[in-house]
Amino acid sequence: MKIIILKNNLIEALSSVEKAVSCENNLPILKSVKLEAGENNSITLISTNLELAIRHKISGKVINKGISIIPFSFFNSIIRNLNTEKVHLEYKNKKLTIKADNYEGVLNCDNPREFPIIPEIQDKSKSIEIKSKLLKKFLSRALIATQYSEIRPEINGIYFNIKANQLTLVGTDSFRLVEEVLDINEIETNFSDLKMIVPLKTAENILKITSNEGQVSIYTDSNQVLFENGNKMVISRLVNGNFPDYKNIIPKGSSEEIIVNRDELINAIELTKVFAGKASDITFKISTNGKVLEVYSVNDIIGKNNYRVPVSTEGKKEEIKISFNWRYILDGLKIYENNEVVLGFNNSEKPVVVRDKKEKRVVYIVMPIRSATP
Repeated sequence: MKIIILKNNLIEALSSVEKAVSCENNLPILKSVKLEAGENNSITLISTNLELAIRHKISGKVINKGISIIPFSFFNSIIRNLNTEKVHLEYKNKKLTIKADNYEGVLNCDNPREFPIIPEIQDKSKSIEIKSKLLKKFLSRALIATQYSEIRPEINGIYFNIKANQLTLVGTDSFRLVEEVLDINEIETNFSDLKMIVPLKTAENILKITSNEGQVSIYTDSNQVLFENGNKMVISRLVNGNFPDYKNIIPKGSSEEIIVNRDELINAIELTKVFAGKASDITFKISTNGKVLEVYSVNDIIGKNNYRVPVSTEGKKEEIKISFNWRYILDGLKIYENNEVVLGFNNSEKPVVVRDKKEKRVVYIVMPIRSATP
Protein backbone atom coordinates (compact mmCIF):
# COMPACT_ATOMS: atom_id res chain seq x y z
CA MET A 1 0.00 0.00 0.00
CA LYS A 2 1.24 3.48 -0.88
CA ILE A 3 -0.75 6.70 -0.58
CA ILE A 4 -0.42 10.48 -0.32
CA ILE A 5 -2.97 12.29 1.82
CA LEU A 6 -3.63 15.75 3.17
CA LYS A 7 -2.84 15.96 6.87
CA ASN A 8 -6.08 17.80 7.70
CA ASN A 9 -8.20 15.14 6.00
CA LEU A 10 -6.37 12.44 7.88
CA ILE A 11 -6.84 14.21 11.23
CA GLU A 12 -10.57 14.58 10.56
CA ALA A 13 -10.87 10.84 9.93
CA LEU A 14 -8.78 9.96 12.98
CA SER A 15 -11.01 12.17 15.15
CA SER A 16 -14.06 10.22 13.96
CA VAL A 17 -12.76 6.69 14.35
CA GLU A 18 -11.13 7.43 17.71
CA LYS A 19 -14.55 7.07 19.38
CA ALA A 20 -14.60 3.32 18.66
CA VAL A 21 -10.96 2.52 19.43
CA SER A 22 -10.91 0.15 22.41
CA CYS A 23 -8.94 0.75 25.60
CA GLU A 24 -9.18 -2.88 26.74
CA ASN A 25 -6.06 -5.02 26.99
CA ASN A 26 -7.72 -8.39 26.42
CA LEU A 27 -7.75 -7.89 22.63
CA PRO A 28 -4.85 -5.55 21.73
CA ILE A 29 -5.71 -5.36 18.02
CA LEU A 30 -8.81 -3.32 18.93
CA LYS A 31 -6.41 -0.52 19.86
CA SER A 32 -5.54 -0.28 16.17
CA VAL A 33 -7.25 1.37 13.23
CA LYS A 34 -7.70 -0.26 9.84
CA LEU A 35 -6.61 1.79 6.82
CA GLU A 36 -7.83 0.69 3.39
CA ALA A 37 -6.61 2.23 0.13
CA GLY A 38 -8.89 1.26 -2.74
CA GLU A 39 -10.24 2.18 -6.14
CA ASN A 40 -10.79 5.76 -7.33
CA ASN A 41 -8.39 7.21 -4.76
CA SER A 42 -10.72 6.14 -1.95
CA ILE A 43 -9.11 5.87 1.50
CA THR A 44 -11.06 4.48 4.46
CA LEU A 45 -10.26 4.37 8.16
CA ILE A 46 -12.16 1.88 10.35
CA SER A 47 -12.20 1.22 14.08
CA THR A 48 -14.22 -1.10 16.30
CA ASN A 49 -14.60 -2.15 19.93
CA LEU A 50 -16.86 -5.08 18.88
CA GLU A 51 -19.96 -3.23 20.13
CA LEU A 52 -19.54 -0.24 17.84
CA ALA A 53 -17.72 0.36 14.56
CA ILE A 54 -16.97 3.67 12.84
CA ARG A 55 -15.93 4.10 9.21
CA HIS A 56 -14.70 7.39 7.74
CA LYS A 57 -13.91 7.76 4.03
CA ILE A 58 -11.55 10.43 2.75
CA SER A 59 -9.89 11.19 -0.56
CA GLY A 60 -6.21 11.14 -1.36
CA LYS A 61 -3.83 9.81 -3.98
CA VAL A 62 -3.67 6.02 -4.03
CA ILE A 63 -0.47 4.88 -5.71
CA ASN A 64 -0.77 1.26 -4.61
CA LYS A 65 -3.89 -0.30 -3.12
CA GLY A 66 -3.73 -2.21 0.15
CA ILE A 67 -4.69 -2.61 3.81
CA SER A 68 -2.78 -1.88 7.00
CA ILE A 69 -3.64 -2.24 10.69
CA ILE A 70 -2.01 0.69 12.50
CA PRO A 71 -1.65 1.22 16.29
CA PHE A 72 -3.97 4.16 16.78
CA SER A 73 -2.45 6.13 19.67
CA PHE A 74 1.06 6.31 18.15
CA PHE A 75 -0.20 7.04 14.64
CA ASN A 76 -2.63 9.70 15.87
CA SER A 77 0.06 11.42 17.94
CA ILE A 78 2.53 11.49 15.04
CA ILE A 79 0.07 12.85 12.48
CA ARG A 80 -1.24 15.60 14.77
CA ASN A 81 2.29 16.84 15.49
CA LEU A 82 3.52 16.93 11.92
CA ASN A 83 4.17 20.40 10.55
CA THR A 84 3.28 19.64 6.97
CA GLU A 85 0.44 19.77 4.47
CA LYS A 86 0.79 16.31 2.94
CA VAL A 87 1.62 12.93 4.46
CA HIS A 88 3.14 10.00 2.55
CA LEU A 89 2.24 6.54 3.87
CA GLU A 90 3.72 3.26 2.64
CA TYR A 91 2.95 -0.16 4.11
CA LYS A 92 5.14 -3.20 3.49
CA ASN A 93 5.94 -6.33 5.50
CA LYS A 94 3.86 -5.26 8.54
CA LYS A 95 5.61 -1.89 8.74
CA LEU A 96 4.12 1.51 7.96
CA THR A 97 6.53 4.22 6.87
CA ILE A 98 5.34 7.77 7.53
CA LYS A 99 7.07 10.54 5.60
CA ALA A 100 6.57 14.31 5.67
CA ASP A 101 8.66 17.34 4.69
CA ASN A 102 11.17 16.94 7.49
CA TYR A 103 10.06 13.73 9.16
CA GLU A 104 10.27 9.98 8.67
CA GLY A 105 9.05 7.27 11.02
CA VAL A 106 8.24 3.57 10.92
CA LEU A 107 5.43 1.90 12.88
CA ASN A 108 5.13 -1.84 13.44
CA CYS A 109 1.65 -2.96 12.39
CA ASP A 110 -0.64 -5.93 13.07
CA ASN A 111 -1.72 -8.63 10.65
CA PRO A 112 -4.74 -7.42 8.63
CA ARG A 113 -6.25 -10.90 8.86
CA GLU A 114 -6.59 -10.54 12.64
CA PHE A 115 -8.68 -7.39 12.54
CA PRO A 116 -12.37 -8.12 13.28
CA ILE A 117 -14.82 -8.29 10.41
CA ILE A 118 -17.11 -5.27 10.47
CA PRO A 119 -20.76 -6.39 10.24
CA GLU A 120 -22.97 -5.06 7.48
CA ILE A 121 -26.69 -4.43 7.13
CA GLN A 122 -27.57 -6.83 4.37
CA ASP A 123 -31.02 -5.47 3.53
CA LYS A 124 -31.05 -1.72 2.90
CA SER A 125 -34.44 -1.68 1.23
CA LYS A 126 -35.94 0.09 4.27
CA SER A 127 -34.51 3.21 5.85
CA ILE A 128 -35.15 6.41 7.76
CA GLU A 129 -33.92 9.63 6.15
CA ILE A 130 -33.68 12.63 8.46
CA LYS A 131 -31.87 15.94 8.37
CA SER A 132 -28.61 15.68 10.27
CA LYS A 133 -29.22 18.87 12.23
CA LEU A 134 -32.66 17.69 13.35
CA LEU A 135 -31.44 14.25 14.42
CA LYS A 136 -28.63 15.79 16.49
CA LYS A 137 -31.05 18.19 18.16
CA PHE A 138 -33.46 15.43 19.15
CA LEU A 139 -30.77 12.97 20.21
CA SER A 140 -29.10 15.56 22.45
CA ARG A 141 -32.44 16.21 24.15
CA ALA A 142 -33.15 12.53 24.70
CA LEU A 143 -29.67 11.89 26.08
CA ILE A 144 -30.22 14.49 28.81
CA ALA A 145 -32.63 12.12 30.55
CA THR A 146 -30.46 9.01 30.27
CA GLN A 147 -27.82 7.44 32.46
CA TYR A 148 -26.11 4.06 32.29
CA SER A 149 -27.77 1.43 34.49
CA GLU A 150 -26.36 -2.00 35.31
CA ILE A 151 -29.66 -3.00 36.90
CA ARG A 152 -31.91 -2.12 33.96
CA PRO A 153 -30.04 -2.65 30.67
CA GLU A 154 -33.20 -2.02 28.65
CA ILE A 155 -32.98 1.72 29.45
CA ASN A 156 -29.31 1.98 28.41
CA GLY A 157 -30.28 3.51 25.11
CA ILE A 158 -32.52 5.81 23.11
CA TYR A 159 -35.80 4.23 22.06
CA PHE A 160 -36.79 4.71 18.40
CA ASN A 161 -40.39 3.91 17.50
CA ILE A 162 -42.15 4.40 14.17
CA LYS A 163 -45.91 4.05 14.32
CA ALA A 164 -48.93 5.89 12.97
CA ASN A 165 -46.80 8.06 10.65
CA GLN A 166 -44.65 9.35 13.49
CA LEU A 167 -41.09 8.78 14.69
CA THR A 168 -40.83 8.91 18.48
CA LEU A 169 -37.56 9.13 20.40
CA VAL A 170 -37.51 8.43 24.14
CA GLY A 171 -34.80 8.53 26.78
CA THR A 172 -35.13 7.79 30.50
CA ASP A 173 -33.09 6.90 33.58
CA SER A 174 -36.26 6.08 35.62
CA PHE A 175 -36.07 9.44 37.46
CA ARG A 176 -36.85 11.59 34.41
CA LEU A 177 -37.96 11.00 30.86
CA VAL A 178 -37.94 12.81 27.52
CA GLU A 179 -40.39 11.97 24.74
CA GLU A 180 -40.04 13.64 21.33
CA VAL A 181 -42.32 13.14 18.35
CA LEU A 182 -41.41 13.89 14.73
CA ASP A 183 -44.18 13.96 12.16
CA ILE A 184 -43.79 11.97 8.98
CA ASN A 185 -43.24 15.18 6.98
CA GLU A 186 -39.98 15.75 8.90
CA ILE A 187 -38.53 12.40 7.86
CA GLU A 188 -38.63 10.03 4.91
CA THR A 189 -39.16 6.37 5.68
CA ASN A 190 -40.70 3.22 4.28
CA PHE A 191 -40.90 1.58 7.71
CA SER A 192 -44.53 1.21 8.77
CA ASP A 193 -43.62 -0.15 12.20
CA LEU A 194 -40.26 -0.12 13.96
CA LYS A 195 -38.99 -0.50 17.52
CA MET A 196 -35.32 -0.40 18.46
CA ILE A 197 -33.08 0.75 21.32
CA VAL A 198 -29.87 2.47 20.21
CA PRO A 199 -27.12 2.21 22.88
CA LEU A 200 -26.19 5.36 24.77
CA LYS A 201 -22.57 5.34 23.63
CA THR A 202 -23.65 4.96 20.03
CA ALA A 203 -26.05 7.89 20.31
CA GLU A 204 -23.34 9.99 21.98
CA ASN A 205 -20.89 9.21 19.19
CA ILE A 206 -23.42 10.02 16.50
CA LEU A 207 -23.69 13.48 18.05
CA LYS A 208 -19.92 13.90 18.07
CA ILE A 209 -19.06 12.80 14.55
CA THR A 210 -22.16 13.69 12.53
CA SER A 211 -21.97 17.00 10.70
CA ASN A 212 -24.67 19.65 10.90
CA GLU A 213 -25.21 19.46 7.16
CA GLY A 214 -26.95 16.98 4.90
CA GLN A 215 -28.99 13.89 5.69
CA VAL A 216 -28.54 10.89 7.94
CA SER A 217 -29.66 7.53 6.58
CA ILE A 218 -30.63 4.94 9.20
CA TYR A 219 -30.79 1.22 8.42
CA THR A 220 -31.47 -1.65 10.81
CA ASP A 221 -31.94 -5.38 11.10
CA SER A 222 -32.83 -7.62 14.03
CA ASN A 223 -29.76 -6.83 16.15
CA GLN A 224 -27.85 -3.88 14.71
CA VAL A 225 -28.28 -0.37 13.35
CA LEU A 226 -26.36 1.67 10.79
CA PHE A 227 -26.15 5.48 10.62
CA GLU A 228 -24.68 7.02 7.45
CA ASN A 229 -23.87 10.70 7.09
CA GLY A 230 -21.89 11.61 3.99
CA ASN A 231 -18.47 9.96 4.27
CA LYS A 232 -19.05 8.74 7.84
CA MET A 233 -20.68 5.56 9.03
CA VAL A 234 -21.54 4.25 12.51
CA ILE A 235 -22.71 0.67 12.94
CA SER A 236 -23.68 -0.68 16.33
CA ARG A 237 -25.39 -3.50 18.11
CA LEU A 238 -28.85 -2.73 19.42
CA VAL A 239 -29.80 -3.04 23.09
CA ASN A 240 -31.54 -6.35 23.75
CA GLY A 241 -34.85 -6.34 25.56
CA ASN A 242 -38.04 -4.33 25.54
CA PHE A 243 -38.14 -0.66 26.38
CA PRO A 244 -40.41 0.08 29.39
CA ASP A 245 -44.06 0.95 28.80
CA TYR A 246 -43.27 4.59 29.49
CA LYS A 247 -46.69 5.88 28.40
CA ASN A 248 -48.04 4.96 31.83
CA ILE A 249 -45.54 7.36 33.42
CA ILE A 250 -46.68 10.41 31.46
CA PRO A 251 -49.64 12.05 33.23
CA LYS A 252 -52.78 12.13 31.10
CA GLY A 253 -53.44 15.65 32.34
CA SER A 254 -52.58 18.11 35.08
CA SER A 255 -54.88 19.50 37.77
CA GLU A 256 -52.81 22.68 37.87
CA GLU A 257 -50.50 24.21 35.29
CA ILE A 258 -48.23 27.19 35.75
CA ILE A 259 -46.71 29.26 32.97
CA VAL A 260 -43.32 30.72 33.88
CA ASN A 261 -40.42 32.54 32.27
CA ARG A 262 -37.80 29.87 31.61
CA ASP A 263 -34.74 32.06 32.17
CA GLU A 264 -36.02 33.41 35.47
CA LEU A 265 -36.84 29.93 36.75
CA ILE A 266 -33.37 28.72 35.75
CA ASN A 267 -31.87 31.65 37.65
CA ALA A 268 -34.00 30.81 40.71
CA ILE A 269 -32.77 27.21 40.68
CA GLU A 270 -29.14 28.25 40.21
CA LEU A 271 -29.40 30.47 43.31
CA THR A 272 -31.34 28.14 45.60
CA LYS A 273 -29.32 25.02 44.76
CA VAL A 274 -26.43 26.53 46.78
CA PHE A 275 -28.18 25.45 49.99
CA ALA A 276 -29.41 22.09 48.69
CA GLY A 277 -28.75 19.09 50.93
CA LYS A 278 -27.16 15.74 50.19
CA ALA A 279 -30.18 14.74 48.12
CA SER A 280 -29.66 17.85 45.94
CA ASP A 281 -33.22 18.77 46.83
CA ILE A 282 -34.96 22.07 46.28
CA THR A 283 -38.66 22.72 46.83
CA PHE A 284 -41.29 24.34 44.65
CA LYS A 285 -44.26 25.92 46.40
CA ILE A 286 -47.19 27.28 44.42
CA SER A 287 -49.23 29.92 46.20
CA THR A 288 -52.98 29.51 46.60
CA ASN A 289 -53.63 32.54 44.40
CA GLY A 290 -51.62 30.98 41.59
CA LYS A 291 -49.49 34.07 41.01
CA VAL A 292 -46.20 33.12 42.68
CA LEU A 293 -43.91 30.09 42.54
CA GLU A 294 -41.51 29.96 45.48
CA VAL A 295 -38.25 28.08 44.91
CA TYR A 296 -36.38 27.41 48.13
CA SER A 297 -33.84 25.17 49.85
CA VAL A 298 -32.88 24.63 53.47
CA ASN A 299 -29.55 23.46 54.89
CA ASP A 300 -29.20 23.03 58.67
CA ILE A 301 -25.53 24.01 58.53
CA ILE A 302 -25.47 26.76 55.89
CA GLY A 303 -28.93 28.32 56.17
CA LYS A 304 -31.88 28.77 53.82
CA ASN A 305 -32.92 30.87 50.83
CA ASN A 306 -36.05 31.59 48.85
CA TYR A 307 -36.67 32.95 45.34
CA ARG A 308 -40.14 34.11 44.26
CA VAL A 309 -40.99 33.81 40.59
CA PRO A 310 -44.13 35.39 39.11
CA VAL A 311 -46.32 32.90 37.23
CA SER A 312 -49.74 32.58 35.68
CA THR A 313 -51.89 29.57 36.50
CA GLU A 314 -54.41 27.46 34.61
CA GLY A 315 -56.68 24.93 36.28
CA LYS A 316 -57.02 24.67 40.06
CA LYS A 317 -55.38 27.32 42.21
CA GLU A 318 -54.28 25.45 45.29
CA GLU A 319 -51.10 25.22 47.30
CA ILE A 320 -48.71 22.50 46.17
CA LYS A 321 -45.30 21.73 47.64
CA ILE A 322 -43.03 19.40 45.75
CA SER A 323 -39.30 18.67 45.94
CA PHE A 324 -36.93 17.82 43.12
CA ASN A 325 -33.33 16.97 42.51
CA TRP A 326 -32.32 20.39 41.20
CA ARG A 327 -30.16 18.87 38.45
CA TYR A 328 -33.10 16.99 37.00
CA ILE A 329 -35.46 19.95 36.85
CA LEU A 330 -32.70 22.22 35.52
CA ASP A 331 -31.86 19.76 32.73
CA GLY A 332 -35.51 19.71 31.72
CA LEU A 333 -35.71 23.48 31.44
CA LYS A 334 -32.54 23.70 29.36
CA ILE A 335 -33.79 21.47 26.55
CA TYR A 336 -36.23 24.18 25.48
CA GLU A 337 -35.52 27.38 23.58
CA ASN A 338 -38.57 29.60 23.99
CA ASN A 339 -39.06 31.99 26.91
CA GLU A 340 -42.23 30.48 28.35
CA VAL A 341 -42.50 26.95 29.73
CA VAL A 342 -45.42 25.13 31.29
CA LEU A 343 -45.14 23.01 34.46
CA GLY A 344 -47.99 20.59 35.02
CA PHE A 345 -48.71 19.39 38.58
CA ASN A 346 -51.12 16.92 40.13
CA ASN A 347 -49.84 16.42 43.68
CA SER A 348 -46.54 16.21 45.55
CA GLU A 349 -46.18 12.48 44.83
CA LYS A 350 -46.87 12.52 41.10
CA PRO A 351 -44.40 13.28 38.28
CA VAL A 352 -44.32 16.81 36.94
CA VAL A 353 -44.58 17.60 33.24
CA VAL A 354 -42.25 20.27 31.84
CA ARG A 355 -42.93 21.45 28.30
CA ASP A 356 -42.50 24.39 26.02
CA LYS A 357 -45.66 26.48 25.78
CA LYS A 358 -45.44 26.47 21.97
CA GLU A 359 -43.60 23.25 21.06
CA LYS A 360 -45.85 20.51 22.40
CA ARG A 361 -44.19 17.63 20.56
CA VAL A 362 -41.44 17.46 23.20
CA VAL A 363 -42.26 16.62 26.80
CA TYR A 364 -39.98 16.21 29.83
CA ILE A 365 -41.15 14.28 32.89
CA VAL A 366 -39.41 14.50 36.26
CA MET A 367 -40.18 12.52 39.40
CA PRO A 368 -40.25 14.23 42.81
CA ILE A 369 -37.64 12.87 45.21
CA ARG A 370 -39.92 12.99 48.24
CA SER A 371 -42.88 14.83 49.66
CA ALA A 372 -42.01 18.37 50.60
CA THR A 373 -42.07 19.13 54.29
CA PRO A 374 -43.78 22.29 55.58
